[in-house]
Amino acid sequence: MGACLACAACQTCVSVASICCSCLGCCTNSGGGDGANAPLVGRVRALTIMLISVVLAVAGQYWWYQLFDGFDWWNDGCDDEAYSEEFTDVCIGNTAVYRVSFVDAVFFALMALCACCSPVFNHGFWGFKFMLWAVLMIATLFITNDVFDTSGYVWVARIGAFIFTIMQQIVLIDLAYRINDGLVEKASEHGDDSEEAKPYLCALLTASGVLYTGSLCAIGAMFHYFQGCAENELVMSLTLILAVAITALQLLGGEGNLLASAVVTSYATFLCFSAVSKTPTSSCNPFVGESNTTVVLIGIALTVLSLFWVTLNAARTVTALLGGQANEVEEAPGPVQAPGGDGGGPLESGGGDKTRPFVQGAVTAQDQDVGAGASPRPATPASAGTPSAAQSDGGLGWRFNVVMVLISMFFGMMLTNWGDINEDGESSDPKNGWTAMWLTTTGQWVCYIIYAWTLVAPLVFPDRDFS
Repeated sequence: MGACLACAACQTCVSVASICCSCLGCCTNSGGGDGANAPLVGRVRALTIMLISVVLAVAGQYWWYQLFDGFDWWNDGCDDEAYSEEFTDVCIGNTAVYRVSFVDAVFFALMALCACCSPVFNHGFWGFKFMLWAVLMIATLFITNDVFDTSGYVWVARIGAFIFTIMQQIVLIDLAYRINDGLVEKASEHGDDSEEAKPYLCALLTASGVLYTGSLCAIGAMFHYFQGCAENELVMSLTLILAVAITALQLLGGEGNLLASAVVTSYATFLCFSAVSKTPTSSCNPFVGESNTTVVLIGIALTVLSLFWVTLNAARTVTALLGGQANEVEEAPGPVQAPGGDGGGPLESGGGDKTRPFVQGAVTAQDQDVGAGASPRPATPASAGTPSAAQSDGGLGWRFNVVMVLISMFFGMMLTNWGDINEDGESSDPKNGWTAMWLTTTGQWVCYIIYAWTLVAPLVFPDRDFS
């Protein structure tokens, strides 16, 4: 019976890959040329694999892991007699997520290596790629849990997911800066004291006020519902103290802005809630042990949607942070423009020459030669399959795939609570744990440090232009 179920699962993976190939037309056009749109098509197909993987991981965590309940290598480390039935179900469900995450990480790592050697490979040969992905997925179904649990892949994935989280924070802080600068610039164009400027300034102050008010209310509610543990009280107290500290630092300095401080405070408050809600002790976590089917289904839907958004957005913004120009994916090679021109990098502000200090080098690295007086690269017509079009991605291909590796690890850790399961399944919820709690808390502290650095850096290096 188990063998029949395994064969059915294998056939499902092959069918999914075949459907993907048919829908995207990759089997009929698996070569390297789709013309100028080839890089964009390649990215769409890579994102399709990632989105399918998220669905497979969620389905495996809650449903199809039961198909392999009778296999020893799936139950290894999860079926100890001392463990509760709930712990065993969560543990085996998590191993299904680890397998999908592992396959994606290995797949995109291979794609990064191939794209580094030949950029053509990044957006071609998708018939072969989909079949390779399906074969890897099937192979992991027959690998013991030791490869994937906390003695193997999980710790690698924790590191990769944490790095990706930091990159997301950098992008978020940069976005807050650019929105604030854009509103202030619009108000300045009309004159700060004019009637036309008031809507922009009101929008800025209103958004900041709402974010600060919401954060303070949330912190107060957490002190009411999550008190009783020294760890929770430490995290909540530091959240409030550091929020006040960065706001005061921003008000005293001349480089920060109110909206960025409000966004960081709100994000830190969210991470605080995420951390204290992972505490496995029921005396200071009202969510421990509660199970509601409707809430679980809503949570799954929100998780899938949020992971979809992270995948689609971060694949562009984080790749740009690493130095890849997003515009090269959508356009044929054209003239390289100096910073401050109309064709600035993807992380530059609307004004054309404003970049945050921590992303400035990544955004403008490819433009420095032109800024130094070198002749701009002439525009070349994009023709299908031409070597010049294939080789001109400037390293975007392998950077994109490296980001996809990190996203693969990230969704695996988000779905499994950073790979942390509380073994005391009788008195506490196995889905909560101290490891997940402290990893989330550390991520919050890193966010505060990054933002504080953007405020302090102009004071530490006064000779450097951070405008």
